[in-house]
Amino acid sequence: MKIVRISVGQFTDAQFAEGYLHMSPARREKCDRYRREIDRKCCIAADMAVRNALSARFGVSPAEINIRVTPEGKPYAPDFPVRFSYAHCEGEIVLALGEREVGADIERVRPVSPRITRYFCCDSDLVYVFGAPAAPETDPIEDPEVLSRLFEVWTFKEALGKAWGTGLTKETKYAPFNDYPKYLAREGDFALCAYECEENA
Repeated sequence: MKIVRISVGQFTDAQFAEGYLHMSPARREKCDRYRREIDRKCCIAADMAVRNALSARFGVSPAEINIRVTPEGKPYAPDFPVRFSYAHCEGEIVLALGEREVGADIERVRPVSPRITRYFCCDSDLVYVFGAPAAPETDPIEDPEVLSRLFEVWTFKEALGKAWGTGLTKETKYAPFNDYPKYLAREGDFALCAYECEENA
């Protein structure tokens, strides 16, 4: 699995304009729905990152790469034997590429309510994050070490849902964080995770 980390600050306005033209009509439509310019730029940059990675590997022009989306919303390039997933947050993008289905996520680490854990943490995840099989009643969580572990689990579950093509579901919630190999990183204020399935679905 290959991990690519980029920032919207790496690209010029001219590159964004060209990248927008290369996107599929569906991707451009999605991009146009974003209200904030930073989110539109992230959308374009993620698409450019995929095209540049496939271009470098297979020797084709980025503009020639056909990127489609499954009914579940998972992007893929039907002409190439590579799976990929990307995510963006506040101007930062992570891209994962692999031979099998992959998922990627990035989040800014910040104080959050412990109630958020009900959406993605099973009991063993809560033990990993808090040292007990229940989230504390404090609101919000501000302890840096607890937040670091929480965002490890959060980004993993998001990446897992993308790799499985399901999004966050009961299946991803009850998939124990410590039972799966994955790539985790903390870069500045951002936590990121990439996961590659052991077998293709």
